[in-house]
Amino acid sequence: MALDGALVEKYSWVDEIDAWILAVIRGRSVQEIVEIYGGDPRAPVGDYAFNRLHEVRLNPFAGSFVQVFRVGEYAVALEENDYNGSEPDVARRCSADGGHFFSMFWNVNADEYVIEAVDGKIIASFNPLDSPSPDDELRPGWAIFDEPESTGAACVALLEQRTGSSG
Repeated sequence: MALDGALVEKYSWVDEIDAWILAVIRGRSVQEIVEIYGGDPRAPVGDYAFNRLHEVRLNPFAGSFVQVFRVGEYAVALEENDYNGSEPDVARRCSADGGHFFSMFWNVNADEYVIEAVDGKIIASFNPLDSPSPDDELRPGWAIFDEPESTGAACVALLEQRTGSSG
């Protein structure tokens, strides 16, 4: 599956973000997703601008923060430098019972990862910048990235292409 250059360009703004974990989930409520990510939907931390969340963290190792919201039939989960959305168990649980989960992350250390699960089963799990390695990843035929300098934009374009959700 080739990525449309115009679709990648649509998300060029994403490449300005240093670290982000973005997941799109179909088939789960916001409350269920917060719980699967390890949070308590009855105890939100409040309303904070995403790029100021680090100010809320008195201890950066005390726990993770996730923002989950609805966009049509999908739920979107955003994390700032936490990695729950890249964990296979989270992907399996969020997609169980006929659901769909697609996430990607990148950070300032040039670490990137894409994971997709359908009906509780991981169907894709790979680093888009690494050469394919059959030993430790599930890299489907659509996992092709030609331009490493726009990996974030390409990942979000791929997310739209794989899920039908657009931003």
